Amino acid sequence: MVALCFLTIVFDGYDLIVYGSAVPSLLAEPGWNTGPAQVGAIENAPRGRRQLYNALMFAGYPVGGVIAAVLALLLLADHGWRPLLAIGAAPLVIVLPPAWQFLPESRRIGTDEEETTA
Repeated sequence: MVALCFLTIVFDGYDLIVYGSAVPSLLAEPGWNTGPAQVGAIENAPRGRRQLYNALMFAGYPVGGVIAAVLALLLLADHGWRPLLAIGAAPLVIVLPPAWQFLPESRRIGTDEEETTA
């Protein structure tokens, strides 16, 4: 059981890092006409703050893990696993609606001609 959970996290990390590693190849793939706006949203951050925003985004993963562990300690014995999963679904109700409303669409970087020749 522990090995299965460990592998799940390994693959979660793998897909995240392999995507970042593959972005230059995706941009250069002939015939795809893929630009930076299509392969990632980090372009929405101001140039001087991209690394900070990226670090803050990735800091959310361990913070969520700590919150989950604390809530499990507080709730699991008396209430079982169902409240923990319900709390895990809360972002769909709490985060998704404001994100949908307030986060901008990815903006185009450069012109179409620059993106197709890059």
